[in-house]
Amino acid sequence: PHCLNIGGTEAQCGKVGDHNYDYPPNAVGEGILSPVIQECYEEGAVIDVESVLTAHHKGHFEVKACPVAPGEVPTQACFDDNKLTFVKDMLYGAHPD
Repeated sequence: PHCLNIGGTEAQCGKVGDHNYDYPPNAVGEGILSPVIQECYEEGAVIDVESVLTAHHKGHFEVKACPVAPGEVPTQACFDDNKLTFVKDMLYGAHPD
């Protein structure tokens, strides 16, 4: 959904109507999704991150990663302590903030 960045304490990932995106349902609309590891990286590795921006409001992206052990659930504090460093914009040549 577009423009979920309402801030405050309602929902960090956004809230629209009764949909709280901090707690997304599974594919059939039931329960809460369990954590899914999508990829593993070595510290210091350069990775590609792709995003689509459909409405530019003069903001920016922050990409974070959290080192976790198998079965460990990462915390927001862990992500906040591990912001990734912008290296290069391969498409438009944008500069780091």
